Amino acid sequence: MAKSIIDVRRLWLILAALLISITIVGVTAAYLYLRAQSETELEGQLHRALVTASDQLAYNNYRALIEELAADPKVLSVEVKGKNSPAVVVNRNSSTGFSICRSEWISNGSFRVKICRSEERIGLSILAIVLFTLGLLILGYFYLLKIESNTSNRIKSALGDFGISFTSNQAKDFSSLLEEMSNAAILFRSARQMELQIVSLKAKNETSEQVAHDIRSPLSALEMLSGMIREVPEEKRTILRNSIHRIRDIANALSKKTTLASQGTEGVINDKQEVSTTELIFPIVEEIVSEGRLRFRQKLGIEINFSQNSNSYGIFSNLDPKEFRRVISNLINNAAEALPESVGLISISIFEENSNAVISIQDTGMGIPELVLDQIGKRGATFNKTGGSGLGLYHAMKTLKNLDGNLRIESKINQGTKILMTIPKADTPKWFAPNIKISTSAKIIVVDDDQSIHDIWRERFSSLGSSAPKLVHLSGPKELRSFYRDYFFDIDDALFLIDYEFIGNSDSGVDLIKELGLQEQALLVTSRFQESSIRSICEEFGVKIIPKMMSGFVPIKIF
Repeated sequence: MAKSIIDVRRLWLILAALLISITIVGVTAAYLYLRAQSETELEGQLHRALVTASDQLAYNNYRALIEELAADPKVLSVEVKGKNSPAVVVNRNSSTGFSICRSEWISNGSFRVKICRSEERIGLSILAIVLFTLGLLILGYFYLLKIESNTSNRIKSALGDFGISFTSNQAKDFSSLLEEMSNAAILFRSARQMELQIVSLKAKNETSEQVAHDIRSPLSALEMLSGMIREVPEEKRTILRNSIHRIRDIANALSKKTTLASQGTEGVINDKQEVSTTELIFPIVEEIVSEGRLRFRQKLGIEINFSQNSNSYGIFSNLDPKEFRRVISNLINNAAEALPESVGLISISIFEENSNAVISIQDTGMGIPELVLDQIGKRGATFNKTGGSGLGLYHAMKTLKNLDGNLRIESKINQGTKILMTIPKADTPKWFAPNIKISTSAKIIVVDDDQSIHDIWRERFSSLGSSAPKLVHLSGPKELRSFYRDYFFDIDDALFLIDYEFIGNSDSGVDLIKELGLQEQALLVTSRFQESSIRSICEEFGVKIIPKMMSGFVPIKIF
């Protein structure tokens, strides 16, 4: 209340703006109303004149019609023109005062009539509204001045009780001081609310940081144990190792977001520039597919099929593997939830198209109506999903957009939905073996402690028919060293396919390649190709890697 009394000029400007707005609305309404009324009267006047002069009009005599219309003193001009006769015009000098001329062309048979007449009542009505508004503005200004004067007197009287005297100007200055104090109080309350929000956010960040810290300790123990367990089959060791890595990634991401929030930079850093690396797409998808099969193993009606062929071999892209895993996992979950009564097929494939990598996830679920497709992918939009947040597809589209890619959805009711993710391909890194090149006379020496890998290579090379090279199967470092000594002079054109780790043995495949000098003749076949330390060592010594999971479809070229 103090603020509205003290600032007279501001209040008067607000009042003026309000009254002017009301005036504009009033003038417009009055003009439209009176104009419509005038047109109605003009139409009636013309109709009556046509009836009166109908006998003369039959002989194309317009004089009687003109005289009938001109009899109205408000009519300024009348013009009648037939199809085959000149116009007959009567003009009258415009009346004095504020007036508006209305004109209307009206067709009637073989001639047209134009009438203009004065409408002074419209102008008078507008003038009356404007004068009334001005009067209110003047009265309001003087009324506000009176309020200000009374306020100053009350302040002087109140302070006079304490023996303090003020002039009128000083009283106004004191009023301004009160207003500033009122504004300061508002700012203080806003600052206090902001302080409480910061304290709450800080508490959440501290909790997140503590959770991330607590996760890392048991993770370190798990990683140590996973490295010591040599008796577990490699397939299970790989699943355990990948799961540990994913948990660590989650903890690191949580810690990073907490740090950014505390620095006030959350959402400012471009994720694509900060954490994107050149990654092989197939193992990322294969890892999430394996997790999906484990997650839905209780639902026997759900089948997840991942196509593995040469079309999906060696496709790299620059991406954040953590975010990409999250995208694939969410889309597989969506596909599973779309299957009616948890029965159906989810088909996943990877292929190259126009220098892009394409990941396809297709289900045989209920499908999405065409009208809903346009909304799917918007934040919060979901379809036929109880408790759905609508964030899965939104996050997928946002992630792919950050990678300069896109996401397309194709769906048919009762047939299913196909999601196609397209992202740019990246150049093949130096450590990766794009294919196996051998001569027809070459020997292939497979060194691995997993019998299934020997079976895969036997099947792959036997499919070459008469061009198939001779295979030698060894199970570990001891056999390899013995073979190397015995056939040293007979292995010039041999190709060694060597595993990285061997159960119960501390020597790695890289150690054996360096020890025997096989850098030019060996390929490292390992499931640990994603580890940066192994990639770095292989790049340093010029050794190429074949991901073990892709042994079944790495291209083989004979020369």
